[in-house]
Amino acid sequence: EGVSETEISTRYINAFLKVCDDAGCIDDIIHPKVTENIPEILSFIKGLVDNGHAYISGDDVYFRVRSVPTYGMLSNQKLDELESGARIDVNMQKEDPSDFTLWKKTSDEGIKWDSEFGSGRPGWHTECVVMINKIFGGVIDIHGGGVDLKFPHHENEIAQSMALNHNAI
Repeated sequence: EGVSETEISTRYINAFLKVCDDAGCIDDIIHPKVTENIPEILSFIKGLVDNGHAYISGDDVYFRVRSVPTYGMLSNQKLDELESGARIDVNMQKEDPSDFTLWKKTSDEGIKWDSEFGSGRPGWHTECVVMINKIFGGVIDIHGGGVDLKFPHHENEIAQSMALNHNAI
């Protein structure tokens, strides 16, 4: 569309809030934005690297999925039964094809932040975990989204939270 990422996101945030208002939804007051939580996201990623649940490889930071023995508890997925490379090509920078990106180094013109991991952006799963931890103290009853988010998105969020909070048993 030839406009900035900020303009696109502002347009859709405003459209969503209008739909909620038109539907008579009660405004929950809390509307977190990733762009307002980058220091916490970077601290979270550093904590995972420091405790061995994440690693730096190539230009990016990855989460070690197999470092959490209960990975798959929500979706009943078994890591050894997943087919690597079926959806996207296997990234050879990863220790394991199931590992996922926490920080993606980038040199494109889009939104990015400087960090000890390089100029880049956080991974989607990490953004949600950090904002949940910050706003709700890490405990929530419901995390919205369709069933398509159960795996891998919500599964990856659970694993990161357990890993950083030392209850990955």
